[in-house]
Amino acid sequence: MEQEVREVIEEHVSERQAVLEQIEAGWSKQRRRPTAADVDRWLGTGR
Repeated sequence: MEQEVREVIEEHVSERQAVLEQIEAGWSKQRRRPTAADVDRWLGTGR
């Protein structure tokens, strides 16, 4: 049972790491990072 828990945790961490790497890759392609005002505006429009 302990091994199963370890496998689940390792899978979750590796999936999370992959998502973070995708986000970071997306950010590096941006010409500029959004400002807090940009994010607030997007949230206001439901994006």
